Amino acid sequence: MGLFDFLKLKKTVAPSSSAMLFTYLRSLVNREDLIQEIWQKYKSGNLVRAYLEFERFITSNKPLVVKKEFTKDALRQEIIKFVKTDTLVPELKVFFLPPPANLSTFFWVCVKPLTDFISENLGQVEISETIKKVTGNEKLTLDPRKSEKENIDILYLLFTSLFNTIQKSFGDKTAKDLIEKSYKNINDSYGSSWIAIFFEFLPEGLLSDLKVSYLSKEDLVKKVAEATKVEREKLTTTQELYRKLKERSTETEEQKAAILNLLEDAKTLEEELKKEKAGVEAKVVERTKEVSEEKVKLLAAINSFPRAFILTDTKGIVILHNESLIKMFSIKDPANITLDTIAGNLVGFDFLGNFKRAQESKGTLDIQDISIEAKFYDVFITPVVSNDVIIGMLVTIKDDTEERVLARSKDEFFSIASHELRTPLTAIRGNTALIKDLYSDQIKDKEFAEMISDIHDSSVRLINIVNDFLNVSRLEMGKIEFKNAPLDLVATSGEVVKEIESSLVEKKVSLDVEKPATALPNVMADKDRVKEVLINLIGNALKFTEEGGVKISFTVENNFVKTSVTDTGRGISPENQALLFHKFQQAGSSLLTRDTTKGTGLGLYISKLIVEGMGGKIWIEKSEADKGSVFSFTLPLA
Repeated sequence: MGLFDFLKLKKTVAPSSSAMLFTYLRSLVNREDLIQEIWQKYKSGNLVRAYLEFERFITSNKPLVVKKEFTKDALRQEIIKFVKTDTLVPELKVFFLPPPANLSTFFWVCVKPLTDFISENLGQVEISETIKKVTGNEKLTLDPRKSEKENIDILYLLFTSLFNTIQKSFGDKTAKDLIEKSYKNINDSYGSSWIAIFFEFLPEGLLSDLKVSYLSKEDLVKKVAEATKVEREKLTTTQELYRKLKERSTETEEQKAAILNLLEDAKTLEEELKKEKAGVEAKVVERTKEVSEEKVKLLAAINSFPRAFILTDTKGIVILHNESLIKMFSIKDPANITLDTIAGNLVGFDFLGNFKRAQESKGTLDIQDISIEAKFYDVFITPVVSNDVIIGMLVTIKDDTEERVLARSKDEFFSIASHELRTPLTAIRGNTALIKDLYSDQIKDKEFAEMISDIHDSSVRLINIVNDFLNVSRLEMGKIEFKNAPLDLVATSGEVVKEIESSLVEKKVSLDVEKPATALPNVMADKDRVKEVLINLIGNALKFTEEGGVKISFTVENNFVKTSVTDTGRGISPENQALLFHKFQQAGSSLLTRDTTKGTGLGLYISKLIVEGMGGKIWIEKSEADKGSVFSFTLPLA
């Protein structure tokens, strides 16, 4: 059973809002096989691990694999817009709450085994009284004006009070067992940063061996220093006591034995101190090694990054860059790279001004299509933020020149090739038409006459294909001028229907324009281009409709008029509708139910460019196999 099925079956474990969260995360991933791979890892229904895996996958992949590129913070903000995060289970809610609400919610997740035990054995009143003793109120409310450290200290006192309550009434073993259960729940679900916070809540002296693993290098060193100081004070006290005893003692055997015992204790304490210090130092060395290895991996990744990468501190001093930056601008002195060095290679672009603007606004700037001396660059600038404080700035630069040259060469090739093809094809069409009109009675061989007809029909089709290529080229290069003027969509649709009706003689299919109940306002559009879009949509609908009919309808939505073309044809399967409106995308019989034996796959793509060029949008509204499809487009009101 996958996680999605788990969410549907285990309603008591995962409310509908949790199901909505994972449904939305699923919608951001384009590949079903990758979704299933993630779900298979979490058959047990660990919602937190499942969410973190989805979040890691979405934020670490690029479009095509996912719908769009996200940072972790951007993804969480997007989730807040579409999912009722305030009704999520507390274990998930912590990721979407601001400080200090996220701390208090995570605290209740941590102490849940303790509070459940107290509520069951001593009653809920005991928990309320414990909270009141610590905070002065019966409900836990953290002050957002206080620092994170101050709020964690309050939660530490409350955790300790709950532990002491259980320890006093049920014994030390029961209390410690519940602490271990709490740690297992957190360790099984959350990452190291949350586990570290759990240990800050934890009463002193509990799970000490595990706690050391989550201390920073600075905290470990501090612990060693404190332990060393305490033991040295003990040793000093022992030595002072021995000195006083020696001065005041008699020569009796009892006094000597006492002194010897004190010395032995001091020696034992010193040995224990050495062992503890050696253990802590070993862990420091191990953690330092791990940090060094991670640093090497990070630097290797940055140097292999194809974009130029620059990391600065808050003063704009470059502290890290990669090889791509040096190669991109042929920098001769890599050891002394500054922001001025980069600005000097981007003459005509206000790099320093944009850098300062991103730093002051704490926002991200993604500036594309920067033209500098026959080259094109994309510049991305964003602050590096920790706890709402900027700790540095990140800049990446992409040299987009080669991609642009390739795209322009491709468009020019299509344009030139299409023009060169249209002239001979027009001659073939004209000559075969003349042969059919003037010499048909002289052609006695039936097969030869069919060959002439095939040549004529194929030349017409090739000319249409060439015209599609030219239209795509001109639309993509912005060379088509839209002659927008007030336009009656109902009347224009009627004209298109009259032009097409002659081709319906052999098909038992109806073609109707559904006139709205009230007068439809005019739109601002190019009439010829609108007719081209309508002919394309209606032609597609008729081509794939054997029975029933095709209907054109209209509705007014906000400041747009929506035109819908509905057919009762064969439809398109849901998993393949994403192929529509893309250049050269046609559905083969193995993918879609539509017939794709003719055409270039440019019709809907051209329609999309035309509609968007007039300020509208075009999309497939719905489609179902063997039941039909609805294609719609909008145009702005005049």
